[in-house]
Amino acid sequence: MTEYDLTPINSISGEIVLYDTTFQNNDSLINQALRLLKLPSQKIVNPVVDRVRVFKNLEDIISDIDVDEQTKQYLSKYVYSAANGLFDAALNYIWNAIELDIRNKINRFDLNYFFEIIGQPSYSEFKDMSKIQSADLIRGAKDMELISEQTYLKLENIRNMRNHISSAHPNESDITASELIEWLETAVRYVFEVKPTANGIATKKLLENIKKDAFSGGKVAAQIAAFQELPTSKASVLMKGFFGIFTKTDTSETSRDNISKLAPSLWVYTDEETKYDIGFKYGNYLLNSKDEEITSAKRFLNLVDGNKYIPVKNREAEISTSIDSLISAHINSNNFYTEPIVARDLAKFHGVTPEMSDAISKKFVRGIVNVFLTNGYGVAWEAEPIYIQSISDFSGQQAAFAVTLFTDDVIKNKLEKTLSQAKFKEMLDLIEIKLTGKTLLLVRQLKSLSDVQLKTAYQNVNITKQFSDLISTIKSAN
Repeated sequence: MTEYDLTPINSISGEIVLYDTTFQNNDSLINQALRLLKLPSQKIVNPVVDRVRVFKNLEDIISDIDVDEQTKQYLSKYVYSAANGLFDAALNYIWNAIELDIRNKINRFDLNYFFEIIGQPSYSEFKDMSKIQSADLIRGAKDMELISEQTYLKLENIRNMRNHISSAHPNESDITASELIEWLETAVRYVFEVKPTANGIATKKLLENIKKDAFSGGKVAAQIAAFQELPTSKASVLMKGFFGIFTKTDTSETSRDNISKLAPSLWVYTDEETKYDIGFKYGNYLLNSKDEEITSAKRFLNLVDGNKYIPVKNREAEISTSIDSLISAHINSNNFYTEPIVARDLAKFHGVTPEMSDAISKKFVRGIVNVFLTNGYGVAWEAEPIYIQSISDFSGQQAAFAVTLFTDDVIKNKLEKTLSQAKFKEMLDLIEIKLTGKTLLLVRQLKSLSDVQLKTAYQNVNITKQFSDLISTIKSAN
């Protein structure tokens, strides 16, 4: 007798009763084994009804998708895990499939450009992708326009779930069939099946051409005209790429000459934070005595007339680096242990941050508010007093900027979670005393909102109508 020989089927949905029976029989057999081993058998797997619901949707979502064999292997493991009611394991496998597909897309686009824009210029090979944190991977893919802003937010949600309630980490949370189906559909529709945008393809072609032949006058003029159509965020990402290529020790002089012809015009459309970041990188080269990088970075800053962005005080470079390290620790799955260590390094700047330039001041405030709101799953208790002290030390201008961050993309995403909503209101309590006039009215309006209303405050008609001009003024103030 061959118990597992089955009559071939033509569709999953057409044989759903068979799957229902099979899942129940498998559970019964495995539960007997667990009882014999004196191991728990309750609340181990998701109910059969949920597994059947997932299987009903598989054919509608997965059909001849164009991904590599390893990605398909992960999808097969997703299906097996779902069939056995191990939804937390299925989440882990769908995230692995997403990461692998994005890595392959980046490799086909321009690997070095990716490493430059995420701030890892020392990496150069595909195997180095394994060293990149998931958060940096999807952020870089967004900046390269391999995924959209909306997809990035969807993936951030899946990444957070994967970090906190998948089988990759101890958890006591439940994953529903609807969530598991939604994550699979996000992977297929918004990652696997998505092609680079027209602007992304143009950027890829530009980077390829920069590394080939010298640009003619006509080609330079055409590219400069194209820069005028770029949003500031995209221009800023491209500028990071230009600086990274220009300062690499193995870059040819032809490539540097091509960038020299384009960078001054692109600089006009680059945001202030990126300009200061480039200045800070030059300062770090000085601190680390990297002679070749110092020479090429100084040459770059001279040609874009960017010398004013070189940090006057090393303290600003230190703060910028510390904030980057803090955010990196915060988005890591072990943040409750690693975050306090980095946060203590920021404690030495208490009381001096109001003296910073506007761009680094905003980066500092945005970073502190980001980590203070937590990841939505718990508070890093050892770091908490440092964040509270930093917020208490905000100047009036910094406090006003902090209030406006409910409109920031990263903060908006955090305000989807109950804990982060409570922490945002706690932050408002800390800074309320520093504010006056219309900004104080905005604080009181935000504090009066329910949790459900707060997470969509950026869309609240009463707030946007009454305070939109104020918010724009504060965010653009120097």
